[in-house]
Amino acid sequence: MVLFAAKVYASIRSGSLAIIASTLDSLLDLLSGFILWFTAFSKKTSNPYRYPIGKRRMQPLGILVFASVMATLGLQIILESTRSLFYDLAIYTIRTWSMTVLENVHSLVGQSASPEYLQKLTYLCWNHHKAVRHIDTVRAYTFGSHYFVEVDIVLPCDMPLQEAHDIGEAPQEKLESLPEIERAFVHLDYEFTHQPEHARSHDTL
Repeated sequence: MVLFAAKVYASIRSGSLAIIASTLDSLLDLLSGFILWFTAFSKKTSNPYRYPIGKRRMQPLGILVFASVMATLGLQIILESTRSLFYDLAIYTIRTWSMTVLENVHSLVGQSASPEYLQKLTYLCWNHHKAVRHIDTVRAYTFGSHYFVEVDIVLPCDMPLQEAHDIGEAPQEKLESLPEIERAFVHLDYEFTHQPEHARSHDTL
């Protein structure tokens, strides 16, 4: 903030386009830092009764809004500017923040994890217990900055409920201990020839 104030003073005194551009860059850093701080604070103070799955999406949503504003600002500068420096700065701003918009849109709409990551999750579940007969489905999709994971595990049909419960609970805890995963849901079944439980089709591994 001190550096930004000094740059504002220097911009006013000198009128230099280079210093003005540097001042604008410092302003953007401050604004983006404030958004990250605010969203992090908001996530920590989440009310579990109003937001039962937390507020993980606050951070990408805040960045998305800010990035959209900055991309629009860059376009406005292009339309109004006749100076080469401002034009170049506007092109850079639009390109940078447009990429940020796309990145955060993907994290909000539930984009699937990479095949390599899904294979890692499948390996973890398959080697969890010798009683696991089949891994029916493994899904991992973005939920804000983290993943939600859904796994269908097939166990013997005559296994007691208590034992099946313990086998299913353990991989859930393992999955949720991974830093990229927010929540994991493990569904237990005794066969895998039925139709998917959900009406909408999903990619499966």
